[in-house]
Amino acid sequence: VYHWRARVIPVAFNKHTNQWNVLLGHDRNGYWSDFSLPGQLDVPAGVTAQKALSSQTNDFYNVSLQGTPQAKTPLNDILHIVQVGYADRTILQAKAKNIIKDDFVWIPLSEFSQDKKVKRPLSSGKIVEVTYGISKLIKKYVFRGVNKLESHRTAAPQSKKPALSLSHKSD
Repeated sequence: VYHWRARVIPVAFNKHTNQWNVLLGHDRNGYWSDFSLPGQLDVPAGVTAQKALSSQTNDFYNVSLQGTPQAKTPLNDILHIVQVGYADRTILQAKAKNIIKDDFVWIPLSEFSQDKKVKRPLSSGKIVEVTYGISKLIKKYVFRGVNKLESHRTAAPQSKKPALSLSHKSD
């Protein structure tokens, strides 16, 4: 039995606020969290993470994760950071008929650099926290992932882009 998860945190640049944002979904445990599914033997983590994002956004974000920044977490999960188009929460909420994720929120990445719990209301108004573990993943990997996406996006086009690792020797 594999005890790891294929994870994905979508990011988008909001041109109205001039900020990078992360997309999180409201999970069954009552928190804002990433999009993930259990890892499977002989199925690449990117394929599983892509399926998680697609299925948990009701196919709104059915995008390839090939060449996106990724990292292996201390729990052996594989985290992908993928740039997607910024869609207003109301558009995403209209499609939220999913047993895993039932609401969505965009949160400015900059809020995760502060030493406080990040919270956002559900569509119903109830205030919900981002899980501690996801906050840690965002602080440790997503800032670097966004930097790599920016530098990779502005680099000369290549025929096949390699995966961008976010790991370094101290991970």
